[in-house]
Amino acid sequence: MGRLISSLAFASVALALGACGGTPSELHGGLCGVAPAPPQMTYPQSGATGVPDGNFTLVITAKTTVSLAINGRVVIANVPSNGLPPSPAPTQGPIGGYGYVVPALHAATTYQVVVLWPQSGCSETAQPNVGPQTIGTFTTQ
Repeated sequence: MGRLISSLAFASVALALGACGGTPSELHGGLCGVAPAPPQMTYPQSGATGVPDGNFTLVITAKTTVSLAINGRVVIANVPSNGLPPSPAPTQGPIGGYGYVVPALHAATTYQVVVLWPQSGCSETAQPNVGPQTIGTFTTQ
């Protein structure tokens, strides 16, 4: 009886994952219908000051839609991703996630990092997005 219940539980999880129609790399860490936590900004760290005024890689823990805003108004929409971030400098510590190419920015300006992310753990193209949500800020030199 216990083996039957274990088999049914495994089959249920497999069916739930299969219903998403995505590969494991598209699951964003969750099951279909379960909202994942919003992505986090790992470089620069939220609240950082003295950040270069452009031409750097913004690193976020998940593949998502990223925009930059000033005082809540989007000034750079859909920052392009260059895939995985470069290896960290020895002083930065470990970096994980996806890199986004930040173009030239205004000096001495505070930017908000605004994201959309999939509502469920399924493929980002198959589900409505959550957000926009500000996940961090940084101030340029």
